[in-house]
Amino acid sequence: MRLSFFICCFQCLFLTAAMSQKSPADVFAAAKKVEIDQFTSLDAFDSEDMTLRVLIEMPYASPNIIDENTINELKRGEILEINLYYTDFPKGKNLDQLNTNRISNLIAAYPAILDSNYTWSIYRQMACQTMAEADSMFHGFEILINIEDSKDLAYYHVVRGTKDLVVEDVLDRQSWDSMLVVADFTGSMTPYISQLLLWIKLNNMDGKVNQFVFFNDGNGRAKKFKRIGKTGGIHQTKSQVYTEIEKVAKACKYLGDGGDIPENDIEALLAGINLCPDCNQVVLIADNRAPMRDIQLMTQIDRPVRVILCGVEDEINLQYLNLARKTGGSIHLLEQDIDGLLEMKDGDVLEIKGIHYIIQKGAFVKLA
Repeated sequence: MRLSFFICCFQCLFLTAAMSQKSPADVFAAAKKVEIDQFTSLDAFDSEDMTLRVLIEMPYASPNIIDENTINELKRGEILEINLYYTDFPKGKNLDQLNTNRISNLIAAYPAILDSNYTWSIYRQMACQTMAEADSMFHGFEILINIEDSKDLAYYHVVRGTKDLVVEDVLDRQSWDSMLVVADFTGSMTPYISQLLLWIKLNNMDGKVNQFVFFNDGNGRAKKFKRIGKTGGIHQTKSQVYTEIEKVAKACKYLGDGGDIPENDIEALLAGINLCPDCNQVVLIADNRAPMRDIQLMTQIDRPVRVILCGVEDEINLQYLNLARKTGGSIHLLEQDIDGLLEMKDGDVLEIKGIHYIIQKGAFVKLA
């Protein structure tokens, strides 16, 4: 009896090991093969079923992963399906080995991807006649995952003992009403997102905020597909109910850190103004450490912007200082509120945290 038990256990372990040793060639052989014109679905989040689309990009004709940081997104939930995209160029050439190598590199970067059975599909994009056309198309993996429920973000900064409570303090000390609140929801802003959500949870939003817009610089979109004014990753709600606001917040926050340092602040502001043209106050919660990729669109903003600036240690990001000045708005820090910027003239000097800024040709520059 005992011998039979051990034999059974050994057989189970052998089968498990055999399954885990599935080779990239096995995966390629079993995958469904499909021909399409071109992969164009770049929005990365479906808020209805909480499905995240992670794009792991590879160059044309190469199996290398461009940004291995995207692999971390696969840890956010349960993988549902994996799709590999490549192009039919040179036309009709057998590219099986290239795609097997792509699968091999994905497995090497994230071995846990073989722990379960998923639906693998390989899509050959046919709408290319030249190398330039092929190179402009997406190559790599689209991986759909079911997002796990997160912990309550409203208390993240409390648990972590965050000392920079700029969002809470500024909102508490202002008497703004009928606000449009536009907030950077990329990864580096997590403590400040937490403060905003806690402030929402503890306050009656009726009359205070008429529109929320949260942005993450592209919904996980690869950098090469980001376009000024059309980067995307903008999530909005007019709800006054915390649970509904939180759902939209999580949908935006789940998409990670934006992928690169610049953010699409102006695109989000313009979207918010379009959604709520009658809001009395436009409030931007921004990351002092992140420049605006779309600063050239600032001239399209037709009302004052109140900038709550997060992560300020010493120098103020000049882009946000000039955004506040040129729109007739203001800058708000943990220790102070800075108004009257529009009235300042060339040669006037502003001191913030011991650093001096002077207006030259209508814009602030740091005074050497």
